[in-house]
Amino acid sequence: MTASAGVSLTHEVAIVSAEELLAAADLAMYRAKESGRDRLHVRSPDDNTDMRNRLTWSERVRDALDHDRFVLQAQPIMDLASGDIARYELLLRMVDEGRLIRPGAFLYVAEEFGMIQSIDKWVLSEAVRLIEGQAEVGEKLTLEVNLSGSSITDEAVLEHIESELAGSTIDPSSLIFEVTETAAITNIEKARQFATGSRSSAAPSRSTTSGPDSAPSTTSSTCRSTT
Repeated sequence: MTASAGVSLTHEVAIVSAEELLAAADLAMYRAKESGRDRLHVRSPDDNTDMRNRLTWSERVRDALDHDRFVLQAQPIMDLASGDIARYELLLRMVDEGRLIRPGAFLYVAEEFGMIQSIDKWVLSEAVRLIEGQAEVGEKLTLEVNLSGSSITDEAVLEHIESELAGSTIDPSSLIFEVTETAAITNIEKARQFATGSRSSAAPSRSTTSGPDSAPSTTSSTCRSTT
């Protein structure tokens, strides 16, 4: 077991309330984690800029959630044996000032400020809607959805999955949950519970070493097109 600690000094002029002091210490803790975990970080004046940047990004993410400014792109995954497209992985983008922002720029902020579960729920709902829409015109669509480590430990997310599947007509096996090995190992018991719960809903889950926009490190039957 390791511990990361953040320290903020009370005599700093920029700190004017208990809430700001706690927020500054919280930010210092995240800086300690980013430095490799099991570390101590004492807040410095340079952290003020970082805090403002993160707060700005948190506001942008919250605004995107409130005004439906997330979009999904589908990356095809090919079956190497047949050459056919077996399924698609959904990739998240945020629309900000007319640009598509990749998740590396905002997901860590969403995680820190407790918005990642809301994003994952939105993606899950959109995935079900897309699969259902294709089924209505006689087409089978299988989608992979990346889930954060926070979501696999959140009972509300599993309940959301169960509710979405129960309220739709889709084949649950057409929705695949992808969880990074890092998240699964860090939360091994919760990951096991999540996998058991998702299987009871008939939606498969699997772990991978890939990030949101990258291919898994090894594969024997499928490959991903990055075009």
